[in-house]
Formats: sequence, C-alpha cells, structure tokens
Amino acid sequence: MCLHSCRTPKIVTDITIESFKLAFRRFVSRRGIPSTVYSDNAPTFGSASHDILKEMNIQINWIFIPKAAPWYGGWLKRLVGITKTTLKKVLGKSQVNSDVLRTILIEIERVINDRPITYVSSDIRDPEPLTPSHLLQGRTLSQENNSDSEDNNFNLDFTEANKRFNHKVALIEHFAKRWRMEYLTGLREFHRVAGDKSAHVKIGSVVQIMDNSPRMMWKLAVIEDLITGKDEVVRGVKLRTSNGLITTRPIVKVVPLEI
Repeated sequence: MCLHSCRTPKIVTDITIESFKLAFRRFVSRRGIPSTVYSDNAPTFGSASHDILKEMNIQINWIFIPKAAPWYGGWLKRLVGITKTTLKKVLGKSQVNSDVLRTILIEIERVINDRPITYVSSDIRDPEPLTPSHLLQGRTLSQENNSDSEDNNFNLDFTEANKRFNHKVALIEHFAKRWRMEYLTGLREFHRVAGDKSAHVKIGSVVQIMDNSPRMMWKLAVIEDLITGKDEVVRGVKLRTSNGLITTRPIVKVVPLEI
C-alpha cells in the first residue's frame, strides 16, 4: 500500500525492538496495513519483523536489502537523506523537546509528499503535476480543501454524503491511473538510458533553478538549448521560465525532476 513516494517519519525513544514495534503499530493505525515493507538489515528490523507478523496476525511482504550492500534501496535512502538534511538545516545545533521535533517531522513529511513526481509543465492549461499527496489525500496538502469547507458540511443527508464519498473514490482512482501511466512509464524510459549523463539534461527537459531560497520555492523552467565547451561537454543551459523569460544557468545550478 505504501509506495516509495510516501514518506512518513516516526519518532522513537530508542532503537530497541519494542520501540520499533510500537512505532509500527502507530503507523498501521494511521495509514493502514502495507502490503510490502522495505528495510535494511539492522538487527532491530530483522527481529521485530517476525514478532510483528506473528503478534498482529497480518500478511506483509517484508523485503530486506542485501547485507553489506548499502547502495541497495537507493530510493529509500534518498528519502531518509532528504529528511535528515532538512532536519539539520532547520534545527542546526538547537536542542528541542519531543513536541517541537514531532511537529517539524510532520511538516517535513508534508513537504516531501507534496513534491512533484511527474513533469511540471509551464503551460497553465496542462494538468496539475502529480504528487504523493494526490495518491494519499486526493490533493496536495498545501492546497485549501475547498470541497470539505462548503456550507452545511455538518448537515449532509445520506444522498449528498454518499455522492461526495463516491467523488473522492473516483478522484483517488484517477490519480492512481495517472501515476501508472505517467510516473511509472517515465521511470521505465529513464532506466533505459541509465548511465548516460546527457539523458539527465537535454533540450525540452523540465528542471528546477537552484537559488538561495528553500527548494520548494525554486522556479521551474524548460531547457531551450545546451551550452557546451570546446570539449563538447555540457557546461550550461539556456532556459525558458514559466513567464516566458529566457535566461542561462551553469549546469550545476539546474536540478532535473525525479524522472
């Protein structure tokens, strides 16, 4: 049930088996029982997985990455790394209590789950980019939930309540279909050219322009042309931003989207 795009950080008081088991029970109570769980080979996870499956009487495909192979599960480590990096930038050397830490982690969760996982078009007529939040909530968490804020929300009759429920289900199914058609297809095409550096930056690619603001505020642009050196290596790019402005950036200042 939980995709790699779904990141839900949890706080535990220590790294014991009991602490992890309690954290897992909290996760299941909030998100539901996952069909597959990925983890490394830490002794805590190995021992706790057997207890969880037996005590909770559930069927889960628990996948451990190979031992002595930390480069496996790169997508998992990447999300963990994003969370750790964000925590370091927010907290620095500050000491905070558990309530503050829990709040910051949940806010990080929102930002990670609101990130685009499909191409972001500069044309406002194109569909809104898909995010993990669309698959979980039917909308990005940074958006106002207008459908739930209508008048008489507390006085719905059965017909209207059932209509809204069916609409919500249809919306989630729509986003799931887009995820299969756009995101998974994009990953397949990406892996076909894995190892080719030119595949990451090419004309027509959608990128984020790196600046000093938080990453969620970075502007999106489309690569119009490549700037190469005498050695034919790409050193920079010519970009077209959403407002039609043409600008240039060195290659180290543009970040391709995930696919």
